[in-house]
Amino acid sequence: MWVVTDLKTEPRSFSFESSGQGDHRDHALVADGVTLVNMMGRAEWSDDPMQVEICTCCGFAHCALGNYVALRRVPGFIVVVASTRAYQEGADPYCRREYVAPRFIRQQGAPMIALSDWNRLRADHGDLPDAADVKSLRWSEVVLLAQFEAPRRLLGDPGGSAREPLSKKVLVSEPALPAADLDRLGDARSWLADADSGVVLRRANETRTYSLVVDSSFDEVVLFGEVSGMFGLYFKPGIVMFPEV
Repeated sequence: MWVVTDLKTEPRSFSFESSGQGDHRDHALVADGVTLVNMMGRAEWSDDPMQVEICTCCGFAHCALGNYVALRRVPGFIVVVASTRAYQEGADPYCRREYVAPRFIRQQGAPMIALSDWNRLRADHGDLPDAADVKSLRWSEVVLLAQFEAPRRLLGDPGGSAREPLSKKVLVSEPALPAADLDRLGDARSWLADADSGVVLRRANETRTYSLVVDSSFDEVVLFGEVSGMFGLYFKPGIVMFPEV
């Protein structure tokens, strides 16, 4: 995840001549130099999930494949996360192709937009939903996001299981975790018992985080945090998320 520090709109021009239309002028939503939505005026902001990369040949949502997100709310932020529709167990081939996450989530994780920035943006673009109407983040979406953001697919491919037990990849953990606990925490299925629950956010320095030294590269990563025996998933820039109980 990353906290957006520079949110702005940029004018963009498109030619729809190949679909029998003319030129089209619009605005892109850009966060820290990354395009989140290429045509704000053509995006279907009320959709859930919504497509953020609109077809550049015709300007219609749902024409091109992929690039779907879910807008979600956490205290103080709007978060742009991957839709679980393409990645949930039992998803059919159409959903797996159609609802795949955009590149910025696959490569950089989920952007967190401060509510003050969202409200400022909404003042000029009335199609954006009121923050109060945005759905709260769900635990199943957190687990999927953790799989996207875990280095070297340590928690498995998004929507899938770990390729091998986490204890096989971790040389040492600090504080120490038994192999059985590492394997349980490294298996996304073990986190999904609370799939439909809400989410509680804690600053990482308010939790006990676990540093893992990974195989021959000796890379050190943090995947988990814990409070009073309850484990949560760690995200940069220093957030641990827990299922709401």
